[in-house]
Amino acid sequence: MDLQEGMIRMQDGRVMTVQSGEMKLMAEDVTMEDGTEVRLDGTLVLTDGSTRRMKEGETLYPGSKPPDSTTMPHMEDTEEMTNTETHDPT
Repeated sequence: MDLQEGMIRMQDGRVMTVQSGEMKLMAEDVTMEDGTEVRLDGTLVLTDGSTRRMKEGETLYPGSKPPDSTTMPHMEDTEEMTNTETHDPT
């Protein structure tokens, strides 16, 4: 793993950060550049006020916005996906 200064990672249930090139236990809450708060217990307070917990192995980088838990990235259709049926159980 490339250790980028200021990155934050949930590792073994603990919130870690990179300082001076070393992975260390995060010592205080951090506010990312976009306003997202990262708390010592791994809680993220997103800019819209919603909260969620970091997942094991999740890594946040300075200047990047954490993924929103309510949306999924857009996926382009592939040839394998065209002309396929979906089943809605409702």
